[in-house]
Amino acid sequence: MSAIENIDNEVDIKTSIATRRLIFKTGLFDLFLAYLIDTVLIAIVLDAAWEGYKQSVLITIPLVALGIWLVLNAILLTKLVKIEGGRKKREVIIKLIEREFANLEMVPTDQEDIIKFIKYTQLFKGGKMITILFDSSDAYINIISLGRNDSYSPFHGWFNFVLCKEKARALTNLR
Repeated sequence: MSAIENIDNEVDIKTSIATRRLIFKTGLFDLFLAYLIDTVLIAIVLDAAWEGYKQSVLITIPLVALGIWLVLNAILLTKLVKIEGGRKKREVIIKLIEREFANLEMVPTDQEDIIKFIKYTQLFKGGKMITILFDSSDAYINIISLGRNDSYSPFHGWFNFVLCKEKARALTNLR
């Protein structure tokens, strides 16, 4: 069983909403691994950039850009995006996710304050996990791409954050 299968027991809903970032109670190894990979890659990139700086600016600029990209992905990996008035739009949110991400399946949970959609990784295809949390009036969405063995991918944070922003904007503008 992977750490992401029982997300209603993993996510600390109140703390997550308060901090606007997914906070996990258990299953932290995958998150730690994603941050560790980012840290190692950033260190390698910065070292190569420093060595490249001595050689050529053409080597340094792409390496620094890659380092910035990795830092942004690490920051945005668990970021929650607010959907104003989302509590009232629960069914609309579910229909939108099912339409936009047809290959994801909704995972039943015991709590009303969380919805989870997931597509597990396959041999050559990554997976995706969408988590939606609810408070008394709003909803919060996060998308995490899954890599090998359903571990969190440290490379897709920016893309997933932008995707969350688009979905939140569309759902907030719905009347």
